Amino acid sequence: RKENADGYHTWTDQEIARFKEHHPTGSKARLAMMLFLWTGASRQDVAAMGWRNVQGVCAGRAVCSFMVRKLGGKNMRQKSGHR
Repeated sequence: RKENADGYHTWTDQEIARFKEHHPTGSKARLAMMLFLWTGASRQDVAAMGWRNVQGVCAGRAVCSFMVRKLGGKNMRQKSGHR
């Protein structure tokens, strides 16, 4: 249940840039943020991700796949890329 009737705040590009300046590449916080941005996954799906989700590399970008838990694992998403 959402506590904020207006929905959740979507970070601006400027807020993302500030976060990236504060959290260096290789930090857990930076990894989590990049997984959210790259995959569009929910918190519970990102928390469950691991190396088993990396399927390989295509056109120089990592390709990962994961089951969307909200849908009972019935929907597989495959994402690649970076921001």
